[in-house]
Amino acid sequence: MGLISDIQAKKHKSLLLKIIIWLLIFGGVYSYYAYNKSKNANLNTPVYKTYTPVKWDLETSMEADGKVYYKDYYSLSFPVSGTIKEINKKEWDKVAKWEIIARLDDTYYSLAVSKAEISLQNAKANLNAKIASKASSADLNVLKEQVNNADASLDLSKGLESANIDQAKKAMDLASISLNSLKDDLANTKNLQTSDIKTQNQTIDSINLELQNLKKERDRTKSQDDLSLSNMQSQAKLQIDLLLDYVDKYIKESDYILWATDENKYKNDNFETYLGAKNTSIKTNAENALRQTISNYAVFQNNYAKQTDIQMSLSEAISLADSMNNTLDLTLQTLKNSISSSSFPDATINTYTTSFETYLTTLKTIKQAVVADSQQISSQIKLASDKEANINDNISLLETKLSLAQTGLDKLDTSNSSSITSLQNKLKTAQTTYEQAKLNYENALSKAQNSLKVSSSQVSVTQANLQAKKSNYSQAELAPYYTAIDEAKRNLKEVQARLDDTILKASSDWTISEIDGNIWELANTNKVFANIINAKNIYIESYVEETDIANVKLNQKVKLSFDAIENLSLTWVVAYISDKSTIDTSWIVTYKVKIKFDNSKSLVKEWMTANINYITNELKNVLLVPSEAIVWQKVFSLDKNAQVQIQTWFSNWDFTQILSGLKEGEKIRY
Repeated sequence: MGLISDIQAKKHKSLLLKIIIWLLIFGGVYSYYAYNKSKNANLNTPVYKTYTPVKWDLETSMEADGKVYYKDYYSLSFPVSGTIKEINKKEWDKVAKWEIIARLDDTYYSLAVSKAEISLQNAKANLNAKIASKASSADLNVLKEQVNNADASLDLSKGLESANIDQAKKAMDLASISLNSLKDDLANTKNLQTSDIKTQNQTIDSINLELQNLKKERDRTKSQDDLSLSNMQSQAKLQIDLLLDYVDKYIKESDYILWATDENKYKNDNFETYLGAKNTSIKTNAENALRQTISNYAVFQNNYAKQTDIQMSLSEAISLADSMNNTLDLTLQTLKNSISSSSFPDATINTYTTSFETYLTTLKTIKQAVVADSQQISSQIKLASDKEANINDNISLLETKLSLAQTGLDKLDTSNSSSITSLQNKLKTAQTTYEQAKLNYENALSKAQNSLKVSSSQVSVTQANLQAKKSNYSQAELAPYYTAIDEAKRNLKEVQARLDDTILKASSDWTISEIDGNIWELANTNKVFANIINAKNIYIESYVEETDIANVKLNQKVKLSFDAIENLSLTWVVAYISDKSTIDTSWIVTYKVKIKFDNSKSLVKEWMTANINYITNELKNVLLVPSEAIVWQKVFSLDKNAQVQIQTWFSNWDFTQILSGLKEGEKIRY
């Protein structure tokens, strides 16, 4: 009884221990479940915002964009033609009204003024000489002849010197035109050649980029093909390993029946006499086939361990499967030709027969998988090889194109260098020709001035002699002399004005936006030399669609900001709304709107992009809530702990005006 009691006590203790363990496990699982449930509940608890509605000012607006333009713009040209001698300002310099911007070479016009002054002096001298005295007719005739000769000499000098000056000036102008033309040709050639080289370089860059992309594509394709082939090879190795497992098993099963090795010696002694007794040659063939398969299996295992070519391994594996298949088939035929006995009954024969039929079916399936892997790998290798060959052909073609393009660039560089050198030599010659022509012109002017001074002096002397002999002339007799003086004064005034026209002055206190001309270039009256602008007086031009134009009014307040200028915000008004619409290619109808504003600090420049907010409504002291707190015209009131229906009015997306349904200070959540 003591032994039985001890056994029962141990069973009770064991049962109690099991119960305690199960209780601990259950308690742990329940605690973990409760903890996760609590944690997920906390995570799913929504986070709310609160807001207390108050009264503020609300502004609603309509957004648009526009471009900046200068309102005041003036073009300046020289009133007379000539060679530019002096440029005192550069682009974007500020100028005062009547400040000198540039000058022309005034030598020709200064000479004209000198000639006009001499003519005026002569006219006055003629008058004075006329008044001074009278002489006898014979004396007067002699003196008149001297005056006429002096005048003729002066006129001849004027004609000759004027012709020389005109000829020298024409030669200088032609040389200047030729020089400027060659400068333009050289600049155009450089620009054209730069463009050609740029185009050729772009072609080379394009081919290089295409070549690099194609090489990357080749590497990427090869990497993908290698990976795919590697996966196929891994799968094929698994199939080969599976085949070897089954071949090893089937060799042992066949050897157990046929006894071709020492390992299974004597195991078939009790039925060997009856095995294949109906056709002993089949049994012999089966034993020989088994020995061949065993030999093939050993050779394959030896080669497989050292073989790196998976296709060769697959081919040898298929041959091994065929050998094993032949062995199984002959063993099956041997079983079917066996004679049953007490030691080898029909039930045993049938069991072995069924097993070997199953072996044949299984082996066939595995062999088909190995054959499929072999074909797939062969196809993959061929496909990868074809793709790589195709890409390599394209790479070779691109490399040939690249070589031809580089050769073309080298030829272009050589040709360009030769053309530029030729033009530079011509330009150097033209510069020398122009400088010589300019020197000849200056010499002709100097010579003319000296010659005219001498001739004018002679005229003055002879006229003074004549006038000294004349006196007491009537006003009618002196009238032609006064007329000559007035004509000389008018002529002097005209040539003095033309001399003044060689100076280009600013018409206002503005800014120079453009200068088109260089020193010693020709300036024409029909060519704009400089443009000046009022940088402070600018406007913004915007186009508003037909659906929004009703919201834009004259003198309406707008707020402006600029992409190019940080932290600059301006408030101005609408100055102009066009009544005429514009239709673009998409059939969108718009209206031009202009906004004028003060640019006294000159921060805003022409063509800048402006961001425009047309202020459509300005509400003072209205009740506002965040727009995101409103859902289907309702808000959640914390004071009432419920959704309340509200009526809204204006909104600027951030805040919305409340007309009814909510009071100031009534807290909400959202």
